Amino acid sequence: FGIINSVNALTTKTISAWISLSSNIAQPVRTIISNKIAGDNHGGFTLFVNEDNYLCFREVNKIWETSYAITALRLTHVAVTKVSSTLGTYPIIYVDGSLEAITGTAQDLFSYETGNSLIIGAEKEQSGADMVNSIFADVQDVRIYDDILTGAEISALEAEGAGGSGNLVGLIFQAPVVGTQELTY
Repeated sequence: FGIINSVNALTTKTISAWISLSSNIAQPVRTIISNKIAGDNHGGFTLFVNEDNYLCFREVNKIWETSYAITALRLTHVAVTKVSSTLGTYPIIYVDGSLEAITGTAQDLFSYETGNSLIIGAEKEQSGADMVNSIFADVQDVRIYDDILTGAEISALEAEGAGGSGNLVGLIFQAPVVGTQELTY
């Protein structure tokens, strides 16, 4: 999607997406959405699935992991909220509308994002020439809000399915989407 100024340097954010992993391919990082350059520990964020199928969120050089394993071939709603401007903060991660426990350490650096490209399904390589850490999945209805959505708001997004029209307050980016009712698996 290139550089989308409205999503750069957000100090509070909610990221939401629907994913259906194509298979249980064991690779260290399968990126859902990122504005981070792979291997650069200074800025940006990445929402990804790790080699054990656990949902993870990375910001700067910190990684937080849920204990929830994403099931292949099942449409799953994932969301993360994060205040990046406050030291000692943790992301809040939801899967299918439910709050998930996380492991990881508190943020100790401010995450700069200005000028990083927003990429769905991969990360940009450090040289900038190639995409890496691709996800083999359907990724749908990616949304970024400039606010922290509540658990009730995230549950409502999950309940209405991909492509729903609810909760537009604070929405600053939404990728093209096909409604859940239009999908066949």
